[in-house]
Amino acid sequence: SRRLIKTPSCIVVDDYDMTPQMERILKQAGKSIVKTKPTLEINLNHTLIKKIASEDNKEKLKILSNIIYKQALLVESGSIENPSLFVEELNSLLDT
Repeated sequence: SRRLIKTPSCIVVDDYDMTPQMERILKQAGKSIVKTKPTLEINLNHTLIKKIASEDNKEKLKILSNIIYKQALLVESGSIENPSLFVEELNSLLDT
């Protein structure tokens, strides 16, 4: 990605699609929405992405990948579906 410098990832949508934040606002307002499919864009030069690429442990790889994705969601929309699981995944990495 050329747009990412300091962060490992971000969520992007097509030019005419709604952002996850806009979807959440409209949903809270009771409006019907067409669900868009966002793309996770990654920064191949970021140290966390390099760590994921070199990880041999499949379970740790899964956790790292989920954390990168959920971080991007938090930045884009301010919320994630299961914050407790996110904290559990972070704690499991910090505990190793």
